[in-house]
Amino acid sequence: MALTKIESEGLLLSDNFAFTGTVSGASSLTPAWRATMSTAQTNLTSNTAYLVHFDTEVFDTDGAYTNTSSNFKFTVPSGKAGKYFIGANLNLDDYGHDASYQMKICWIYVNGSAVSRGHDQLGTANFQANANNFIGAYTVQDLSVGDYVQVYGQLYNNNFDLQTTHAEFYGFKII
Repeated sequence: MALTKIESEGLLLSDNFAFTGTVSGASSLTPAWRATMSTAQTNLTSNTAYLVHFDTEVFDTDGAYTNTSSNFKFTVPSGKAGKYFIGANLNLDDYGHDASYQMKICWIYVNGSAVSRGHDQLGTANFQANANNFIGAYTVQDLSVGDYVQVYGQLYNNNFDLQTTHAEFYGFKII
């Protein structure tokens, strides 16, 4: 059989290749997951961080995301330790505008401790009741087998809702 995909300088990288064996050293960016909210969390007390109920799995390559009550977490499966990119977006809706400012926060927790936060401090004239008030956070973390990741939302100075629109929790192994 003649080899047509090799030149004297090496492989023709513009061609497609069909391998029948195993290719080692290639990264697949898994495990990977993305979860969303099917129902808003309403009438939450100000100044308290709440676990966000990301109860709908959009995808979960390794079955490592738990979408049940009081969990809503990704847990690093056996043999999958490494560096992970993790992100979350929240939509907070407030109940008032009676405070001099609002601070909305999206927290990413690993093993019950905050490792990253996205926040936005706004004067009450800028925070819109019954509107989309998005905030996000992301981080790269070195995770071990059994480590778990969760997302919390918080608003200072007014009770609030966590709305479903554009709310998501996602991540994937990068190394």
